[in-house]
Amino acid sequence: MRSGARKGPRIVLSAATPAPMAKGTLRRESMSAIVRAKTLRTLIRFSIAYLGSATVVVGLGLASRRYGAHLPPFLATYAGDTLWALLVFLGISALAPHARLRYRSGFALAISYLVEVSQLYHAPWIDAIRQTALGGLVLGFGFLRTDLVCYTAGIALGAAVDGALRSRRSPGQRMSASEGGD
Repeated sequence: MRSGARKGPRIVLSAATPAPMAKGTLRRESMSAIVRAKTLRTLIRFSIAYLGSATVVVGLGLASRRYGAHLPPFLATYAGDTLWALLVFLGISALAPHARLRYRSGFALAISYLVEVSQLYHAPWIDAIRQTALGGLVLGFGFLRTDLVCYTAGIALGAAVDGALRSRRSPGQRMSASEGGD
């Protein structure tokens, strides 16, 4: 053995042909890659649609607070909380458009209820956050049982519209249950 030569197995690169594949294997692998690419594009499209809808909901929610005096009393009182919960649902749906509708709805409801229950806690640090404009909009100020009803209605509205829009797609375009359908 020469000095300076490496000890160990020798690696020989050759131009050997790959093992023969079963007929149609390459085609199935190519089709699988195409399906994954189409699914990814679909998920991105859904996320963009959810974010666009969330932008509209934010505008409506802020308008319901600003112009509440010009709205019917029922709408002025409950629209903001209902739209806030709808926004939570849309945000979760934008982050996980592939998740089942019932999971997205349940998670949005849990977050909404937790934020409402957190309003029973009044430490100086969280009350300082609530005194900011964004903190007040996100965390709220005081616990109200009627807010829980509004949250349920907002998320139910979002889930109903989401389910209806997804079911209107033709069967060839519909996402499978593992990709977010129900």
